[in-house]
Amino acid sequence: MKSVEDTADYTPAPVEEKVPTQESREEKRRRWAAIRAAAEQKPKENLLQQAVLTNASEATTPNVASPAAFADSPISPFASPRNGDLDSVPASPDVMIIDKQGGYSAGASPAAASPSAADYDPLQDMLDDRDRAAKKNPKSEMSSDAYNETDPKALSTLPAEKVAPVKKQKKEFDMFASDDEDEEEDVEAEASVAAKGTVLDEKMLDNWDDPEGYYKLISNELVDGGRYRMIKGLGRGVFANVAQAEEISGDANPRIVAIKMIRRNDLMRRASQKEMDFLRKVNEADPQDKRHIIRLLGSFDHKGHLCIVFEHMSKNLRDLLKEETNGHGLTLAAVRIYARQMFLGLQHLQDCQVIHLDLKPDNVLVSADKKTIKLADFGTAVDKRDVIERTEYLVSRFYRAPEIILGMEVGYPVDMWAVGCTVYELWTGKILFTGRSNNQMIKSFMDCLGWPSEKLLKKGLVNNILDNFELGPPLKFISREIDQYNKLSVRKIEQQKKVNRDMKTRVHEAARNISSGGPSVSELNDLADLLSASLHMNVEKRISPKEALAHKFFAPKSTAPKNPTFKSSVVKQPMMKRGTPSGTPVPRR
Repeated sequence: MKSVEDTADYTPAPVEEKVPTQESREEKRRRWAAIRAAAEQKPKENLLQQAVLTNASEATTPNVASPAAFADSPISPFASPRNGDLDSVPASPDVMIIDKQGGYSAGASPAAASPSAADYDPLQDMLDDRDRAAKKNPKSEMSSDAYNETDPKALSTLPAEKVAPVKKQKKEFDMFASDDEDEEEDVEAEASVAAKGTVLDEKMLDNWDDPEGYYKLISNELVDGGRYRMIKGLGRGVFANVAQAEEISGDANPRIVAIKMIRRNDLMRRASQKEMDFLRKVNEADPQDKRHIIRLLGSFDHKGHLCIVFEHMSKNLRDLLKEETNGHGLTLAAVRIYARQMFLGLQHLQDCQVIHLDLKPDNVLVSADKKTIKLADFGTAVDKRDVIERTEYLVSRFYRAPEIILGMEVGYPVDMWAVGCTVYELWTGKILFTGRSNNQMIKSFMDCLGWPSEKLLKKGLVNNILDNFELGPPLKFISREIDQYNKLSVRKIEQQKKVNRDMKTRVHEAARNISSGGPSVSELNDLADLLSASLHMNVEKRISPKEALAHKFFAPKSTAPKNPTFKSSVVKQPMMKRGTPSGTPVPRR
């Protein structure tokens, strides 16, 4: 309700026109000089105020962890500083088309009910697995149908694109504008130029971390002796939070990098130092940057945190699926290019005797032009020559190979299995194996790939086998499931000879009810064959990276015209959008 004073009428006093004198202009110049001086000091004061306020908010809520500073991820106007050498991949178009045509409908196929690969967040699964490993309590499990997916950006390991600064438009000349307006604009422009970042002394605050040991990121802070300016925080993983930063070099287009700031924890610091050792090893073996492994640019310490600097990439494959395709998968041409590059990366790791042990769409990064992918996040990598402990919780669960769950020897094939799962997700947009526990993961394997032989099972640890199988004949699977009332039920399932939905069926289902002009039936069969070979339950029969690169799925397709009487010029084939497989009958109108 307005007061009387608010509603009372008033008549503004007339404004006298004053002709500026020479003295008033001189006073004005002094006044703006003082404003400029204050503007130059303002960035440092703002940073200090930001740090103090952040620290105060943490002090008032000591038992609550600070949420990660997630920022929007618009499409980058900049190309990746290192987009790799495209000679290592088949010729690709000027513009990478990854999404199929609009109007896609999954129909009523079983795949439509599968969990979306775009919406899956492996971070919570990892934490659940660790808790389960510690407690070994079956009541902590839940059925796959009850699984609740979360925001995938919580685990982004490298930054999204740099936000292009909005350029100040040149104002048209206005002969009636006052000098004050012009000078105000000049001061604002100079103040923005002055905001180039500030070094914050460690003595300013007693604690720069949140209660969980993550560094509290501050925009425009200069780190590594003023070499990098922090732009924004992009999320956090188990080991670190990640910041986007630019290298202060004086160039018009400074290089954008990703800085991974390890939590203040001795164990995590040692693991991260080991990660750098592996990256140096694989990078040095690939001096021309052709093997699709993320590049390590350097490291430094900042206020007690180990900071690792990586090349800038646009986003990870899961974010690509979510943001660019609405979660329904990529074109087959894009899948072919990405799959080949992942196999090249696996071959390089094998040549360097390195096992990644945590490959998944979240740890495969895409360049800004979408033509190049790189394997990243080597925090759990191991040397093949080292003794690898047989633990059933290696690798994120949905990408965990059966030999890990059953306690068999761990080697290079575990990475091939994870890449096979990832390639399937790229094509279908769905997660292939979605068991809520290791026991239900085995059931998911068998529903698609068939049952393992008793001979194969005997290569695993006795306890791991007997927890899940009852040896025969007939061989039985001990399925431990949780119902909607959170009650455990155990049922024994006898070995099935027929697989209801094999790999070939699932691959073809992903091409159903989509627009014309897509892959042929033979191309889909080739993809299904490659995936089946990559996901063989027996590691001795699972395809190797070298064999995968020679698979017919990657064989160059003939572009010769069907009618030899016509001549055509050589034209680079465009990236075809998904469509109905040729050979599929089209209803007549």
